[in-house]
Amino acid sequence: IEEFCDVWDSVHNAVHANQREKFEAELKTQIKKLQRDREQIKIWQSDKAIKDKNSLADARKRIEVEMERFKEFERDSKTKQYSKEGLLKSDKVDPHEEEREKHRAWIQNCMSKLQVQIEETDADIEMAASSKKSKAKQADDAALAQTRLVQETHRWHRTKLDQLLRKLDNDDVDLEELDDLRDTVEYYVDDNSRVAGEFQPFDTIYEAFALEEVEDYLAKDRADKVEGRESDKASECSAGVEKLEKQQEPPKAPTKHTAGAAATKTAAASAPSPTVRSQGRQQQQQQQ
Repeated sequence: IEEFCDVWDSVHNAVHANQREKFEAELKTQIKKLQRDREQIKIWQSDKAIKDKNSLADARKRIEVEMERFKEFERDSKTKQYSKEGLLKSDKVDPHEEEREKHRAWIQNCMSKLQVQIEETDADIEMAASSKKSKAKQADDAALAQTRLVQETHRWHRTKLDQLLRKLDNDDVDLEELDDLRDTVEYYVDDNSRVAGEFQPFDTIYEAFALEEVEDYLAKDRADKVEGRESDKASECSAGVEKLEKQQEPPKAPTKHTAGAAATKTAAASAPSPTVRSQGRQQQQQQQ
């Protein structure tokens, strides 16, 4: 907290723009450290072995005060930076929709980064599986298990962010809660340690968003699609059986009418034509 406060003073005391930008970048680094400290404090607070948690609660409160101060500072900086542009577009852009679009952008960005990291861990797992085992087999197995744990946690977070994005598209999420969530998600994606014992899964950060409703909806949607495909397959199978049965039916016996017509047609086909009969009579006269 002291380091954050020192950088905070440097930002506000900077004379030149390039100095201010440099200190603002350092301030972001310091706030990420505070976020990491807050998450660690949360873990300690949930540890039943720790009896006296008053000091932890006090430290967490102090960190959250600084985080809130940084959030206000960042919001004011963006407002000043885009104030002229914002005034020009104030009559055209819905502020609520603009805020939703901002959240949509950071969620999609985090999902893209997680996908890249998932693919990287895929390569690490394949390499570990194909390489020769070293003498320290137990250590190799532990490292592989940790990589798989990180990968599965990445997949879980990406799924949750996708569900959150669906709720955002339906305008069914509190934007202020998304503001609070953003810092933690970006820390997980960008700065969380992947080392065993230091890796933090952050598996409770989406509880306030009731994403299980989206899970139920998606499960129902998938079930409807499967049911539709099975119905189509059943219809195709029934049509195929019906066609095969028709092909295998014995030929129908001819009726009296059809038999007479067929006999007449056969007789007509076998009778000689008038030209052939004429040529036959001429040959008989010449022979006589």
